This record gives sequence, C-alpha cells and structure tokens, in this order.
Amino acid sequence: MHQIAASDLSANYVKFTPLNHNSVFGGKDYVYAPSRPAPDDFPDGLSNAPTTTVAANKTQPIWVRVHVPKTAAGGTYRGVVRVETDHGTFSVPLSVNVRAVTIPDAKDSGFTDVEWTLFFGTVSHQEPPVETMLANHGFSPFTPKWWKLMEDYANLRRDYRNNNLTLPMTTLLLQSGTKVGADGKVQFDWSAIDQVVKFFMARGTVSRLDQPVRRCAA
Repeated sequence: MHQIAASDLSANYVKFTPLNHNSVFGGKDYVYAPSRPAPDDFPDGLSNAPTTTVAANKTQPIWVRVHVPKTAAGGTYRGVVRVETDHGTFSVPLSVNVRAVTIPDAKDSGFTDVEWTLFFGTVSHQEPPVETMLANHGFSPFTPKWWKLMEDYANLRRDYRNNNLTLPMTTLLLQSGTKVGADGKVQFDWSAIDQVVKFFMARGTVSRLDQPVRRCAA
C-alpha cells in the first residue's frame, strides 16, 4: 500500500493585511479588476504560529502543502486533516493526485526560477548605511543568527524550487574588505562571495548565479 507520510505535509495559517484602498500606480491609475474592493483585509503572508484565535462569525484559511517524495507511485492519495478547536476536533478530507513522473531537483532543472530576494545589503529605495537585514531582523549579515536564517532560507528555496541565486556583488565584495589601494588599483577580496555561493550550492539550491544590473537614468 502506497502512502505519503504525515511528515511530508505542512500547514500554515493565512495572515491578512488591512488596506484602506486598492493599489494605485502613479497616484492616479487604479489596478484593473482587483480581487476585491478596499477597504478590506487581504490575504497576504503565511504564519508559522502553531495556533491562532478566530473571532466569532469569522473564518480562518489554512494553507496545506504536500511534498510528494520521488519514491511515491502515481495515483490518488487520500487522507484526513484534523483541525482541533475549543469546540472539538473537525476532520476535513484531503486528496492528492500524484502524477507518475519524476521532476528533477531544482539545481538540476532546465527551468530557472527567479524570485526577487535580498539576503544581504540594502534595497534600492534605502540609502546606505541602512542594512536591510539589521533593520528588519535586528542582526547583521555573517553573524551566527544570520547563518541560521540563511539555513531556513535555503530550505524555502528548495520548497519553492528557486534555483537562481541573486548575488549583490558590490556589497559582498565590500563585506570581504575589497578596497582601492594607494596605487589606485582595486584590491578584490572574493571570500564573502565564495562563502555564500558554497553555502547555497552545498544545500542543492543553485543552478545559476545572477548579478542584477542597476541602470541609472542619464
């Protein structure tokens, strides 16, 4: 009998973000055919909290993901998701239609998935010395907490098959101590770049390295 283990399933509560108006481009062009009119609460991120509180007469979506192992045979797998509440446990049927194909690991895939990510440096609209990681998480890159966060990030990259590693080359070079010598020549230090690339390659999440090019208006 073929099975998909419960450990291959994960669940997250969907979080909502309140918006007082729908998106507007250039201050005048509203987004055409929005999913719903604002003001309203819009589903946004996924919570890692193990529990949540739901107000009366409200609903709470739960995002369930199923990882299908390579060894799983094709076919329909059926199970039950149990939701424990203050008013008892409710069972929700779940079925997964598994195709009899094997998808290569993201690092070996001929398809490149590019996602806009930033794990080091500053975003385009922030002026140095604002370090995005420090501003949002309270710790700086290349610290033990940062490497732990990168471990979690690598796991997410595998989950979402993100195999394009975007490298902020300038900030990584400066992190290593790259500088201009007294003779006017640049003394490059590639150690930080090597460290980051080797880290993500060792975790099987890289098929292509990418250096974003920032264009400036003339």
